[in-house]
Amino acid sequence: MKKQLLFLACMLFIVSTNAQSVNEKTKIKEFGCIWGFLKYHHPVLSAGKKDIDAEFLNYFQQLENINDRKELNTFYLNWIRSYGNVDNKIKKPNAKYNFDKNLNIDWIENSAFNPEIKKTLLALRANVKNFKGHYAKLETLTRFVSFNEEKTLAGFSPENKAHRLLTLFRFWNVINYYDVNKYVAQKDWNAVLDDSLNEFLTANDAKSYDKAKTKLISTLNDAHTYYIGKAYGLPKLNYKSPFQTKYMNDTLVITKLWNTKLCQKNGLTLGGMITQIEGKTVKEYLKTNFGTFFSHSHENALMYRTERFALYQENSDHINVSYTAPNTVQSTAKTIQLYEKMDVDKTIQSIAKQPYHEQKFYEITPKIGYINVGYLNKKDLNKILKKSTRYEAVIFDFRKYPKYVDMAKLTKWLYPKRSKYIKVLFPTKVPGLGEYNAEAPLSFVSDPFSGGRKNKNYYKGKVILLVDKSTISQGEYIAMAIQNSPNCITIGEQTMGAVMNITSIPMPEGQEINFTSMGAFYPDGTSVQRKGLKIDYKVTQIASQPERDMMMEKALELLE
Repeated sequence: MKKQLLFLACMLFIVSTNAQSVNEKTKIKEFGCIWGFLKYHHPVLSAGKKDIDAEFLNYFQQLENINDRKELNTFYLNWIRSYGNVDNKIKKPNAKYNFDKNLNIDWIENSAFNPEIKKTLLALRANVKNFKGHYAKLETLTRFVSFNEEKTLAGFSPENKAHRLLTLFRFWNVINYYDVNKYVAQKDWNAVLDDSLNEFLTANDAKSYDKAKTKLISTLNDAHTYYIGKAYGLPKLNYKSPFQTKYMNDTLVITKLWNTKLCQKNGLTLGGMITQIEGKTVKEYLKTNFGTFFSHSHENALMYRTERFALYQENSDHINVSYTAPNTVQSTAKTIQLYEKMDVDKTIQSIAKQPYHEQKFYEITPKIGYINVGYLNKKDLNKILKKSTRYEAVIFDFRKYPKYVDMAKLTKWLYPKRSKYIKVLFPTKVPGLGEYNAEAPLSFVSDPFSGGRKNKNYYKGKVILLVDKSTISQGEYIAMAIQNSPNCITIGEQTMGAVMNITSIPMPEGQEINFTSMGAFYPDGTSVQRKGLKIDYKVTQIASQPERDMMMEKALELLE
């Protein structure tokens, strides 16, 4: 009897090892990772000799009926070998490609692939001559990475599972291999794939598909990544408030009245403060309701993105808040009426601005000049800098996005000698590797990462920089150049943390997704992506006194 039981146990073990079942999620994840790897590493596919999307759809259809591990590994190996033999020699990347924090090939070793599959994939990776760059081109003159060869899928339907998964794996693999800022995202990119796969597998209609895609894109934590889906998103927030709000210290302050009569009907006035929405603090409410809508680098950035429509609703014409009237401290519960349609007053009432806020240049005092970069045009800077030389201090305001600033003229005025003000992390033609502190293309003609020249007549007064949560991209870039001057002090709050250029990824259904294509660092190596600019004095506005400019007040206090 014991011998029979032992024989039966052995047979069950042999059967179980030879017929290991694989669940759907595991095999789809493996399939998508292999497809993306071959797309960028295989000499045939990375050269664009096959329609990469057609390959995905064809082999995915074959994958559907395979549930046995041994059979699945055979399928993978035959698929890889179907593109022909590859050069297995080891040809290492250029030594300049020195940034490997984004390298992600652990999934090969940690998978249930058989040794032959692992050996084949790692051999493909070992020789950089295999990487042809058709689907991820590095532009020679800019070093931007371009994905212009990605195509729209004819007849795309979110109801088609293969089409939805093509979207997921196109986006996931682009970011996996070519987003140099992936390493600073809040969530591990492999974990993002696990979570997103669950969403995309069940998102079998337009609205749920768009929701899954929006949540996926938000995981980049990149302030340049602004996406609103057609079927699911903010345009569906039909009911709007008759006023505009601004986020200050976990409070929404009413800063504009679009329709005065409707606001009066609601018992609302300029400067009124909303401290809770539907029983939650403002920050909690915004994070809960909009946190997966927006790819935000940090909480401050999310508050800025959502402050304008925080009270908008999709299906309800009212919202419950805690409201505090101006010049009072008592908060009261209030139901605010929202409107699908409303007239906008010809003269919109708004919180009074300081006289200098909309000026290119303003004399704050006989010793202090003010420059608002958001209003400068191409011909303004020379004239304004020449005028500013006589002041003991100059305040640069970056709380409005700059239209045009001539960096060569600005840094020549600020710097005593030529100086590097930013280090940049570039993508490279080797998937997953970056080049840190690289020279700019055509740097022998013009170097955008350095400024100034030997100049004994540079500006020697105090330089004050004002920044806030709206300061982003080119604004942060120019601000970094000013911060590199000898006498600069930065005042304000955390900026967006998205400094460098934007790259677009065309998606199968025809939309495009942006992300920051390069990394930005201070000369001392401090990263700016997601973190924002260095701040010497952190100052925020006071919700109960929205007419005051607290950052300017701090600047004048320091200068006194």
